[in-house]
Amino acid sequence: MGGGRMDFDSAKVVKGVFSFKKVTKEPIILTIEVKGKEPGRGGPRNYESFYLNPGEVKMTGSSQFKKTHVSGSGTIGNKDYRAYLDSVNYYISQINAINKAVPANLPKEAKEARYSKNMDSIFAVRDNRVFLKQIKENPNSLL
Repeated sequence: MGGGRMDFDSAKVVKGVFSFKKVTKEPIILTIEVKGKEPGRGGPRNYESFYLNPGEVKMTGSSQFKKTHVSGSGTIGNKDYRAYLDSVNYYISQINAINKAVPANLPKEAKEARYSKNMDSIFAVRDNRVFLKQIKENPNSLL
């Protein structure tokens, strides 16, 4: 959410369970973050996002997000959003893989230039294969 990040709610996990209740009149992208687990460059993610509409939502899963599942009347559109995120995340994994090949002994400026070039080239492919494809194939999509 960038610089305009807003805390929606927070909850403590007790015996693997948490809950919160919030009312919204508009669809939202809800991002759940596990505090204290900071991802590094190419490290594990400490967050997961969901597309939710007004209505009831039930969520189950774990702090690793591998088996997180949402259901209920407020989850219309989440399945399409998850498929979209999976396709975007594929390209992020490609960037992480190509960045691992950047020699560690390069000066900092040269490394950052390589990282930037790698990101630009992979994102150019992503923009074509994901974003433009989504718009062309699903012009009325909620996304």
